[in-house]
Amino acid sequence: MAGKMILPVIKDISSTDWDGVSEVSDEKFCLWFHVEIGQSGTSAADLFQIGACNSAWAESNVSGEHFKVFSENVHFVLKHIILVERLDVQIIVDKIGILIEMKGPYGSWRDFAERMSDYLIWEYEGMEPH
Repeated sequence: MAGKMILPVIKDISSTDWDGVSEVSDEKFCLWFHVEIGQSGTSAADLFQIGACNSAWAESNVSGEHFKVFSENVHFVLKHIILVERLDVQIIVDKIGILIEMKGPYGSWRDFAERMSDYLIWEYEGMEPH
């Protein structure tokens, strides 16, 4: 891959399902997060979404073999749903960061978004550039 590589970074993460501090009362949980990711050194970011669930939720809602990434620290139970045993924003950020690093380097923003398509839902997914 010739040319300048880009460095995607997580700029913000939030959830409309969880305030980030309250205890989740369910022993089984699966919540969705909005993750803003942009190029290092810029203020711009695109919106991505990812689900975060625990193994209790996965065992009762997913049949068959889990969809897994090849790192022992990052597992997915379904496309776009990452496995975490406790709900903690920093754990989710760290796992996404590991994933971004594992799948790089990236030659363009579209290259990054396409490589992340099995793991994160991009706000422009499926749109063709003009």
